[in-house]
Amino acid sequence: MRPAGQTETAGEEEAEDRLRKLLSSIGQLSEHGEVPAYAFATLISSAPPQAIAEHLHQRWLSDSHFAKITPKIIAHMSTNVKVYSQVLVLVLRDYNFRHEIRAQSRGMFQNYVRTLTELYPVYRQIDKSLSACLVDPLFRCLQMLSENGPDDSDMLCFGTLFAEFGHKLQQLNPSECDRMVLACRFWLCSNQLALEEKTRRHLMKAIDLWTYSWDPKLFPDCLRRHDSETEAETKGKCQRMERQSSSGVSPFTKYQQHFLRSKLNESPSLSFPPNGTMPMAMAMPNSNSHQPNFIPKEANHAQILSSLAQHTKAKNGNVKEKAKIERKKGTTERVPKGGKESTI
Repeated sequence: MRPAGQTETAGEEEAEDRLRKLLSSIGQLSEHGEVPAYAFATLISSAPPQAIAEHLHQRWLSDSHFAKITPKIIAHMSTNVKVYSQVLVLVLRDYNFRHEIRAQSRGMFQNYVRTLTELYPVYRQIDKSLSACLVDPLFRCLQMLSENGPDDSDMLCFGTLFAEFGHKLQQLNPSECDRMVLACRFWLCSNQLALEEKTRRHLMKAIDLWTYSWDPKLFPDCLRRHDSETEAETKGKCQRMERQSSSGVSPFTKYQQHFLRSKLNESPSLSFPPNGTMPMAMAMPNSNSHQPNFIPKEANHAQILSSLAQHTKAKNGNVKEKAKIERKKGTTERVPKGGKESTI
């Protein structure tokens, strides 16, 4: 029989192991859609408050999905003072070490800022006076993202959060919001930092929302139409990329197969595997393969396909001509001069 102390320790370790597995499950589910945070909050509520806070802390720094999951869990556990107090302590501790966290990993710091921004409204609902201690850290961290040597990922995080929470931030501190808008304009106009299209779009969206008092209904029709078209185009592009990655076959590869099937169906040695990949012998040349001498050097895809088709057509024509000559030799025989041809 185990001593009481060992039994208690074993029970705590088992509870922490269950908690770790549950949070891992949440992280995996969050990649595929909405997470039932209430159900998970109920399941983990039996774990020690310190353990819950520590594991959530590890997750929100390492996994961007937990920026939204952690506030939902805290909201469902708002009656558990120990849990949300421990989480608040860890959030403020991260703020004190914000420079070290950012120096270690920009991605980790971005995850922290996302979590901090998402947690503020939850703590405001729990206790307004308690949430006041998060206001200054919130603006200072957003300022770090946009002003302290940012890169594209910093500005994407900044623009996304500013566009989503700008209305609440405006109510908290209008002058800080004005400063954030100027930061958006500066980086959009500057050539000091190469921004991706997605990042520029989020920064522009934040400026538009600020201009029209954070109410999309006040946008002029031309702006709403442009935003909806851009959103639809981006969504369609993402869906096409997902379909291509899931199928593993590019549209051009499928075109190659269709073209070559129509041109080379006389050749019995060619067979196309069922998974839709090109046969190795007919794959397009790359840096690791030997390019046939009938294909011009530096040829593009269209020239390669044309050369393959012409070569195959000529090859098939030569084979047919050779067979015709062989048949003629086998069925006729010439006699000496002055005689007649006799058919065997």
